[in-house]
Amino acid sequence: MNSKPIESGFAQMGARIKVREIPARWTQGDRSWISPQDYSLDIRRDGKGEFFELRVPTHLSDALDVTVMQSEPKQRHLLLPPPQAAAVSGTSGK
Repeated sequence: MNSKPIESGFAQMGARIKVREIPARWTQGDRSWISPQDYSLDIRRDGKGEFFELRVPTHLSDALDVTVMQSEPKQRHLLLPPPQAAAVSGTSGK
């Protein structure tokens, strides 16, 4: 995943963002894999203050394309489209 566009968009409006990949994990109780199916964007806090955290499942990280549609740093406004998985070459909707 190319996170540079979204990182620079957040930086322009004076906010921090961290992008974190979430791997699948094994549960002992029912002996199965839990695999996150979608991304999430949350507000978190650390020693430097609040930041945005974009969590992306590992299996989607290469296909996810996050862009900034509009940025108005003075108003602290950032418009992000819903993340879309990149089209896989050689496939069609038919």
